[in-house]
Amino acid sequence: MRNELKTISQTADELRVGNYIILFGGRDLTGEFFTPDTQIESAYTKSGILHVDFEHGLDPDDIGMDAHQVLGYVDWKTARVDETGVFVERVLNRQARYMARLETLIDAGMVGNSSESLRGKSKRLPTGEIVEWPLVRDTLTFTPAEPRMLKGNTLKAARDLRAVFPHSKSLAMVEDIES
Repeated sequence: MRNELKTISQTADELRVGNYIILFGGRDLTGEFFTPDTQIESAYTKSGILHVDFEHGLDPDDIGMDAHQVLGYVDWKTARVDETGVFVERVLNRQARYMARLETLIDAGMVGNSSESLRGKSKRLPTGEIVEWPLVRDTLTFTPAEPRMLKGNTLKAARDLRAVFPHSKSLAMVEDIES
């Protein structure tokens, strides 16, 4: 199954993209997994907006990105649950820093996402099942913990880029995904 971000619509100022913010079933790289019973409600989902950032606000390559540089928001009114997971649409600000570059990569199917829960509030069973994941944020990423968030060739492309840019800390994370 492929779940990379897909463009739904665009205006001069906004890019609306969608995919599953949470996938049920398959285990992520840490052995954890969501089910339809996972509790994801939070004050943020109740408000209807979860901010979207890039790479969880981390900046391994010191390019100036941080958690305060919001790219847009998850429009929680669009959330729908089915047998696959929780599908949402995000409204991204096309004027935000780096969005022109990210938009090109989104169009190429090379950007996935990773949801974030309230710190210290998620709960898991010893089996790896995530039973509570109160959503607080979503992030665009090249290296999601859930491999189904990207096309298979994206990981190969990132590995190839790592050979060209051996000192890139963010591309080094791809090697961790592959091992």
